[in-house]
Amino acid sequence: MRALRFCLVITLLGFASQHAALAQAGKHSAHENLGVVNFKTSCSGVAQPQFSRAVALMHSFQFARAIEGFKETLASDPSCAIAYWGIALSDWGNPFGTGQRPAAQLEQGLSAVEQGRSGQAKT
Repeated sequence: MRALRFCLVITLLGFASQHAALAQAGKHSAHENLGVVNFKTSCSGVAQPQFSRAVALMHSFQFARAIEGFKETLASDPSCAIAYWGIALSDWGNPFGTGQRPAAQLEQGLSAVEQGRSGQAKT
């Protein structure tokens, strides 16, 4: 009976910690554990760290947050056309996911690519 209680307590603690992690996932803080990304671009000095963080989010499979980060990058530097690449790739989603992507999803990515091509890219 003690073993059953112990397992129940451990399970509940696991759920509680998962819930706390999910609650923090929507908040950007200095304590993010995304790893280090150093993806040099011709974007402005303000946009460069925003872009690198968005790439780290994308590589952490946090695609919606990555898209937000790439949009923040573009708000800081509209000529940072590589951010449109990040949006398109993040719209694609998990590259290991199988099957055909829905047409609407593909169109969103294509739209981002076209916006990047039509902009005032520095390089």
